[in-house]
Amino acid sequence: MAAGDTLWDIAQQTFGNLLRWGEIYTLNQQLIESAARRNGYAEATTVMGSSPEPACHCQG
Repeated sequence: MAAGDTLWDIAQQTFGNLLRWGEIYTLNQQLIESAARRNGYAEATTVMGSSPEPACHCQG
């Protein structure tokens, strides 16, 4: 992972299918939500269906 990576980026690199980002989120939800709160967000917002890029960006 690198700063700015999205769950879609990671899914594409890991599984070869960016649509599998939800699996990564589900398996890491507690970690992702905790990181979002540490960075000043109430929650990691993910947009399903209408956006090609979930709004949870990894921090470097």
